Amino acid sequence: MNEWLALCASLASLTALCALAQTTPTRAWGEPTSGRSLSLAQLKLGGVMLLQLMALTYTAGWVAALLVTLSSWMLWGWVLVLLMNQWPGASLRWARRLGMVGLLGVSGLWPLAFACAAMCG
Repeated sequence: MNEWLALCASLASLTALCALAQTTPTRAWGEPTSGRSLSLAQLKLGGVMLLQLMALTYTAGWVAALLVTLSSWMLWGWVLVLLMNQWPGASLRWARRLGMVGLLGVSGLWPLAFACAAMCG
């Protein structure tokens, strides 16, 4: 169960990364900014990071929570940037889906997260 929670916490960072990516005009997205404000994306970033830290601290301790949270932001940020350059539309859709699976899993909605993961894959 701890591995599932760590994976969900890692995937949850994709939700905020998508929100941050849509606040800046990026050629890879093929469109200008979507009109979303940076402050809303920063609020989502803070909420997701706090949720990740709380869930991982509960299961693995605060050192592991800090390391997993920081490494997941670096890893998924890097992967999302690489995928944005190749497949902008598909990478945005899949990042949102996987981020939602992560948020549902971290928030304790296990059956819904499993169903969403089955529908996505």
